[in-house]
Amino acid sequence: ITPRPIRLNSSWIEILLKGLIIAFCFAFTGFDLFLIFSRLFYPYQLEWMEGAGLVQVSRLLAGKAAYTPPSLDFVPLIYPPLFYYASTLAAKLIGLKFGALRLVSFLASAASALIIYLAVKEKTNSKFCAVLGVGCFTSTFMLTGQWFDIARPDMFAVGLSMLGIYLARD
Repeated sequence: ITPRPIRLNSSWIEILLKGLIIAFCFAFTGFDLFLIFSRLFYPYQLEWMEGAGLVQVSRLLAGKAAYTPPSLDFVPLIYPPLFYYASTLAAKLIGLKFGALRLVSFLASAASALIIYLAVKEKTNSKFCAVLGVGCFTSTFMLTGQWFDIARPDMFAVGLSMLGIYLARD
Protein backbone atom coordinates (compact mmCIF):
# COMPACT_ATOMS: atom_id res chain seq x y z
CA ILE A 1 0.00 0.00 0.00
CA THR A 2 1.41 3.32 -1.00
CA PRO A 3 0.79 6.22 1.37
CA ARG A 4 -1.46 8.93 0.13
CA PRO A 5 0.11 12.39 -0.09
CA ILE A 6 -0.99 14.77 2.61
CA ARG A 7 -3.16 17.48 1.20
CA LEU A 8 -3.20 20.58 3.27
CA ASN A 9 -6.46 22.35 3.20
CA SER A 10 -5.91 26.09 2.65
CA SER A 11 -8.51 26.93 5.29
CA TRP A 12 -6.58 24.76 7.78
CA ILE A 13 -3.36 26.66 7.04
CA GLU A 14 -5.18 29.97 7.32
CA ILE A 15 -6.63 29.00 10.70
CA LEU A 16 -3.18 27.91 11.91
CA LEU A 17 -1.50 31.14 10.78
CA LYS A 18 -4.25 33.29 12.26
CA GLY A 19 -3.94 31.38 15.52
CA LEU A 20 -0.18 31.96 15.60
CA ILE A 21 -0.62 35.66 14.84
CA ILE A 22 -3.24 36.03 17.57
CA ALA A 23 -0.95 34.17 19.99
CA PHE A 24 1.90 36.59 19.23
CA CYS A 25 -0.43 39.57 19.68
CA PHE A 26 -1.54 38.29 23.07
CA ALA A 27 2.05 37.46 24.00
CA PHE A 28 3.23 41.00 23.26
CA THR A 29 0.29 42.49 25.12
CA GLY A 30 0.77 40.14 28.08
CA PHE A 31 4.49 40.86 28.26
CA ASP A 32 3.81 44.61 28.19
CA LEU A 33 1.17 44.34 30.90
CA PHE A 34 3.49 42.23 33.06
CA LEU A 35 6.25 44.86 32.83
CA ILE A 36 3.87 47.77 33.33
CA PHE A 37 2.15 46.28 36.39
CA SER A 38 5.46 45.20 37.91
CA ARG A 39 6.77 48.76 37.87
CA LEU A 40 3.62 50.90 38.05
CA PHE A 41 4.13 51.71 41.73
CA TYR A 42 7.92 51.44 41.77
CA PRO A 43 8.94 54.22 44.18
CA TYR A 44 11.82 55.65 42.13
CA GLN A 45 12.19 57.36 38.76
CA LEU A 46 12.16 55.15 35.68
CA GLU A 47 13.15 58.07 33.48
CA TRP A 48 14.89 61.32 34.35
CA MET A 49 11.88 63.61 33.72
CA GLU A 50 9.53 61.73 36.04
CA GLY A 51 10.79 63.59 39.11
CA ALA A 52 10.11 66.97 37.54
CA GLY A 53 6.58 65.81 36.67
CA LEU A 54 6.01 64.77 40.27
CA VAL A 55 7.15 68.21 41.43
CA GLN A 56 4.70 69.79 38.96
CA VAL A 57 1.83 67.71 40.39
CA SER A 58 2.85 68.47 43.97
CA ARG A 59 2.65 72.19 43.19
CA LEU A 60 -0.84 71.76 41.75
CA LEU A 61 -1.92 69.80 44.82
CA ALA A 62 -0.61 72.61 47.01
CA GLY A 63 -2.70 75.13 45.07
CA LYS A 64 0.30 76.79 43.44
CA ALA A 65 0.45 77.87 39.82
CA ALA A 66 1.66 75.29 37.32
CA TYR A 67 3.57 77.84 35.29
CA THR A 68 5.58 80.65 36.81
CA PRO A 69 8.67 82.50 35.70
CA PRO A 70 11.74 80.32 36.25
CA SER A 71 13.46 80.82 39.59
CA LEU A 72 16.05 79.06 41.72
CA ASP A 73 13.23 77.27 43.54
CA PHE A 74 11.21 76.05 40.56
CA VAL A 75 11.49 75.85 36.79
CA PRO A 76 8.22 74.74 35.17
CA LEU A 77 8.18 72.08 32.50
CA ILE A 78 7.40 73.16 28.94
CA TYR A 79 4.69 70.54 28.41
CA PRO A 80 0.98 71.43 28.20
CA PRO A 81 -0.75 71.15 31.58
CA LEU A 82 -3.60 68.68 30.92
CA PHE A 83 -1.53 65.60 31.81
CA TYR A 84 -0.50 67.21 35.09
CA TYR A 85 -4.08 68.13 35.95
CA ALA A 86 -5.20 64.54 35.24
CA SER A 87 -2.27 63.28 37.32
CA THR A 88 -3.31 65.61 40.13
CA LEU A 89 -6.71 63.90 40.20
CA ALA A 90 -5.00 60.51 40.33
CA ALA A 91 -2.69 61.75 43.10
CA LYS A 92 -5.70 62.84 45.12
CA LEU A 93 -7.03 59.29 44.87
CA ILE A 94 -3.89 57.23 45.48
CA GLY A 95 -1.41 59.70 46.94
CA LEU A 96 1.42 61.81 45.62
CA LYS A 97 3.81 59.26 44.17
CA PHE A 98 5.13 58.22 40.78
CA GLY A 99 2.39 55.61 40.52
CA ALA A 100 -0.28 58.28 40.17
CA LEU A 101 1.40 59.79 37.11
CA ARG A 102 2.27 56.38 35.67
CA LEU A 103 -1.33 55.26 36.10
CA VAL A 104 -2.51 58.18 33.96
CA SER A 105 0.02 57.25 31.26
CA PHE A 106 -0.96 53.59 31.40
CA LEU A 107 -4.68 54.41 31.15
CA ALA A 108 -3.93 56.61 28.14
CA SER A 109 -2.02 53.72 26.54
CA ALA A 110 -4.88 51.33 27.28
CA ALA A 111 -7.32 53.84 25.79
CA SER A 112 -5.11 54.06 22.68
CA ALA A 113 -5.22 50.28 22.31
CA LEU A 114 -9.00 50.30 22.71
CA ILE A 115 -9.38 53.05 20.10
CA ILE A 116 -7.18 51.07 17.69
CA TYR A 117 -9.32 47.99 18.26
CA LEU A 118 -12.58 49.88 17.71
CA ALA A 119 -11.34 51.78 14.65
CA VAL A 120 -9.91 48.73 12.90
CA LYS A 121 -12.96 46.59 13.72
CA GLU A 122 -15.23 49.33 12.41
CA LYS A 123 -13.31 49.71 9.14
CA THR A 124 -12.64 46.03 8.45
CA ASN A 125 -15.54 44.35 10.25
CA SER A 126 -12.98 41.82 11.47
CA LYS A 127 -12.09 41.03 15.08
CA PHE A 128 -8.93 39.33 13.82
CA CYS A 129 -7.72 42.53 12.13
CA ALA A 130 -8.66 44.55 15.22
CA VAL A 131 -6.63 42.27 17.50
CA LEU A 132 -3.78 42.41 14.98
CA GLY A 133 -3.90 46.23 15.12
CA VAL A 134 -3.67 46.18 18.90
CA GLY A 135 -0.88 43.61 18.70
CA CYS A 136 1.08 45.84 16.32
CA PHE A 137 0.63 48.74 18.75
CA THR A 138 1.67 46.76 21.83
CA SER A 139 4.64 45.27 19.98
CA THR A 140 6.15 48.77 19.86
CA PHE A 141 6.48 48.93 23.66
CA MET A 142 10.15 47.97 23.65
CA LEU A 143 10.89 49.98 20.49
CA THR A 144 9.55 53.17 22.05
CA GLY A 145 11.73 52.95 25.12
CA GLN A 146 8.94 51.39 27.22
CA TRP A 147 7.04 54.67 27.40
CA PHE A 148 3.51 53.28 27.70
CA ASP A 149 3.58 53.85 31.46
CA ILE A 150 6.28 56.46 32.00
CA ALA A 151 5.16 59.45 34.08
CA ARG A 152 5.31 61.88 31.15
CA PRO A 153 2.69 63.56 28.97
CA ASP A 154 3.66 61.63 25.82
CA MET A 155 1.20 58.72 25.94
CA PHE A 156 -1.50 61.03 27.28
CA ALA A 157 -1.03 63.19 24.18
CA VAL A 158 -1.08 60.08 21.95
CA GLY A 159 -4.30 58.90 23.58
CA LEU A 160 -6.00 62.28 23.21
CA SER A 161 -4.83 62.59 19.61
CA MET A 162 -6.11 59.14 18.73
CA LEU A 163 -9.42 59.86 20.44
CA GLY A 164 -9.76 63.10 18.49
CA ILE A 165 -9.03 61.37 15.20
CA TYR A 166 -11.43 58.55 16.01
CA LEU A 167 -14.24 60.94 16.95
CA ALA A 168 -13.66 63.08 13.84
CA ARG A 169 -13.97 60.11 11.46
CA ASP A 170 -16.50 60.00 8.65
